[in-house]
Amino acid sequence: MENIPEVMYLANKYMVAECMDACTKYLTDNLTTTNVCWVYELAILHERQQLKQICDEHITSNAETLLKSDEFLSCSQKSLREILKMDLHCKESIVFDRCLAWAKNACQQNGLDENDGSNLRNQLGKCLFLIRFGTMRIQEFSEATLKCKGMFTADELCDVMGSITLNGFFSKKFNQVPRRFWDESKVWRCKPKPLKRVAFQIQFLESVFFTSNKMTLLGGIYIPNVWGERSFSAKATVVEIKGHSFATEAGTILFEEDKNFVCNAEGYVKLPTPIIINPSNSYEICLEVTSTTVNLLTSKWDLGEVPSMNGLIIKFKHIYLNSVHMSFGLELIDF
Repeated sequence: MENIPEVMYLANKYMVAECMDACTKYLTDNLTTTNVCWVYELAILHERQQLKQICDEHITSNAETLLKSDEFLSCSQKSLREILKMDLHCKESIVFDRCLAWAKNACQQNGLDENDGSNLRNQLGKCLFLIRFGTMRIQEFSEATLKCKGMFTADELCDVMGSITLNGFFSKKFNQVPRRFWDESKVWRCKPKPLKRVAFQIQFLESVFFTSNKMTLLGGIYIPNVWGERSFSAKATVVEIKGHSFATEAGTILFEEDKNFVCNAEGYVKLPTPIIINPSNSYEICLEVTSTTVNLLTSKWDLGEVPSMNGLIIKFKHIYLNSVHMSFGLELIDF
């Protein structure tokens, strides 16, 4: 393993593709959490895209273990920057804490005072702005900043606090797009209230629109209890529409899946990858019944705004206000 960097250098210099491929395969076969940062840097250096992708997947799925390793502390700033762009499966408070540890180690290596916030900031450079502070709890951020006094300017602190606490706030400094990491501790099952004793026959195509006041992640869809014979098959679709124009504009299909549902029980569709819900856009959930089953009944739901405990507000809407349609529940991350 220790010979790989020199061999890859020679293989690249003299353009011996077979040798470079052999090195890549060897690294792939021997990839571990202990050496993934080192292998990742080799993949970037020699532009081995397939190896880089394998490292990406390993890093994201083992993010917490990797970030807490000694190997992470010695990775280059370029590798750190690339790692922070990933959808790390890890709480953002841990990401920030380990970035501080990385910066302190860099200060030690360069003979700088690791307790000086300005030194930590200089070591991190632009990597600081890739940390998703807006997805942290206010307490998490407050506790973390006690370890790095003087690291943020007054404007940056106001920016971070705004992105955490203010609905609809858009940061011009820090990345606010949430990582597609499904944190069970922040899951919110958002469901409109059903109207009691009101049932109707569902159509072969049912749809509902929703908007959010804050950026969030959608991980699953709840199908309300459907009364019928035994089961039915349907195609569930999630569509993103730019702006809040709803059906007046063509949308982009983000998810589509055919699924069998059991009657007389709540259905659930889990998304393979969480969808980022942008407050600037609107979203449509469709359920197209594809089986020949008829006389499927469900409850009528009371649409409108559904607020969470942390200020996230989901607004449901049907295009035709006087028509009777079913609604859907959403499984979201409530930052």
